[in-house]
Amino acid sequence: MVQVLAKRAIRLCLDKDPGAALSVIDECGEVDFIEVEHGCYVSGSDNLMRVARTYGEIRPVVFALAEHGFFAYASDGRTTRFVHRRRIPSFWQPVRQGDMKVDESGLIYKLFLPEGVRIGSLVVVFSSMSNPFDKASLTRYFEPNFQSISKHLPDGVAVLRIADLDGVVGGFYLPTVNYPRRDWEVRALIDKVSAGLDLEPSRVVVYGASKGGTAALSQVLLGGFRGVVVDPILDDASYESRYNDTHWTRGGVFLNAKDVYFDRLVANSSAGDRFDDARLVLVSGVGSPLFSLVEGMSERLDDVGRRHLFVVSVDERIVDHPHVSVRTLRTVTGLLNMQVEGISVCPGRREIFG
Repeated sequence: MVQVLAKRAIRLCLDKDPGAALSVIDECGEVDFIEVEHGCYVSGSDNLMRVARTYGEIRPVVFALAEHGFFAYASDGRTTRFVHRRRIPSFWQPVRQGDMKVDESGLIYKLFLPEGVRIGSLVVVFSSMSNPFDKASLTRYFEPNFQSISKHLPDGVAVLRIADLDGVVGGFYLPTVNYPRRDWEVRALIDKVSAGLDLEPSRVVVYGASKGGTAALSQVLLGGFRGVVVDPILDDASYESRYNDTHWTRGGVFLNAKDVYFDRLVANSSAGDRFDDARLVLVSGVGSPLFSLVEGMSERLDDVGRRHLFVVSVDERIVDHPHVSVRTLRTVTGLLNMQVEGISVCPGRREIFG
């Protein structure tokens, strides 16, 4: 059942009674690496996360690993390997090589600074779900969306990308059992980076689509930043029921359901809205399955007096959630540039055809 591989590493063999595995995971406080053998469940090349979506009885094992801070980093189809979050800085190659940095709270990030110009703004890009979203690699927590963004922004704009190392496939940059103040830790990192660049909060623009949009909206509502938010995921129920919980939110990783979390943020957000223009832009498409939720968010923001622009695409080619960020990219790029340059954006609702 359990084999000790090294001082802080074990191999755990799953059998048809995964309850014993849960007991072992609960006692793994000093373990850094766990190899989980799951070959008795599948003969193909799937990792433990994919196997558990077919065999529901081992889903609690995946949740337990995530709740105890273990992240899948490799799989050979019969064994999936996990590393504890405390070892990530010394284990993950981009960090060890200096390409990415780690702050005091454990957030891993990458900062691009343009050369030869004065830095006048900071754009923060939050990761959406990776493709594939459940690959057994730490890169699933750091999807480099809009890789060419710097080419489409004015000179003098720094770009900050923050990894979402939490949960099974991501923590949405929100509070979890591993990081109960993750949203505020993200805020603190942005404040630290912008202060180091001598930028006021009004010179910071947060951007994200899908999961990244969830994070961007959270940071705007916490106060102070401009934001362009594309089709954010605002509840858990739709993905839990429609897609068999592909985001792994049913377990005990997250401290709040997203709708509860955002209800609280919206209720407190109007106090920080001191501006006449729209410093928040919400973008969605009528063909997105998330449209009603995003529209509902816009209405709630109106109810509390939080000024914003709600951009609605009526492009008939948008028939699913991922299509929104693709089909609205030109408009979103223009809105990002307006926010970066501090050009006033009128609040309200606007329909677009792209």
